[in-house]
Amino acid sequence: VVDDRLPVRRDEPLYLKSNSTLEFWPSLLEKAYAKAKGSYEQLNHWAPLMAALSSRVGFRNGGRAGCRQAIFDVLRALRVGNIVLASPPPKTREDKLRLAEASELGLQVKHIYRVTQVANLGQERQLIRVKDCSKSSVSIWIGAWHPKDARWSSIPEEIRRELDSETFHDGGFWMAYGDFLKYFKVKKATFCVQKTLDICHIGNGIDSSASFRGRWEIDHNAGGVLKGDFRNYAHNPQCFIQLDDPDYRDPLSRCSAIISLMQKRKDHCRAKGKTKVSYL
Repeated sequence: VVDDRLPVRRDEPLYLKSNSTLEFWPSLLEKAYAKAKGSYEQLNHWAPLMAALSSRVGFRNGGRAGCRQAIFDVLRALRVGNIVLASPPPKTREDKLRLAEASELGLQVKHIYRVTQVANLGQERQLIRVKDCSKSSVSIWIGAWHPKDARWSSIPEEIRRELDSETFHDGGFWMAYGDFLKYFKVKKATFCVQKTLDICHIGNGIDSSASFRGRWEIDHNAGGVLKGDFRNYAHNPQCFIQLDDPDYRDPLSRCSAIISLMQKRKDHCRAKGKTKVSYL
């Protein structure tokens, strides 16, 4: 049960709030998650995606061509009825110049963006359509493939009409896939497993998904993180999978798989001083 008593400052909700003074459901939803996790403090640094507690997958930018194409394929598969969120990289020393360049091109570096559409126009022209999730301001992209970019003149009228149907009317905009990888570093997604696998044509719907359950126990199978200590690291739980159905779109006939690691009760573990888990 969640009541309507909310933390306020200057007669406004202190944390998550709607632009409308008549809507309180965002604040109440946030309070519900805070209650489930124990406190508002447990929501510190949480992304909007954390509200989707179902299956999630995270992936990093890839420098290799194969990895870049794999990420593009995942984005293409997840775009239908799912949530793909991306945000510009955190302000570190290495990203300072990139953040400045992103800001000059119209990106709001502290905002969360949603990927709403993916298009492959051929001739290595891969586009990503993103939309600023914040209503406080509107992102006006002036980089490659912005609304008035001359590159659109090379696109057939019927294709452009299809891509333009709603793109430039709801705050969304197209950008080159290379720019997406350059200016957006952290990307997370939530997806329906079977639906995504069907779109990706993985396994043809037969034995296309599997799950492994396990736990890390000190002095038993918890080998710690990989920092050159391969002997102890090998004590960590290991899962083996065999892929036999090549991806017909891959020129090298390689197989495809989406792997996601979920840590149960991780907020409770963090309160006890235990860090998050990962896999290699």
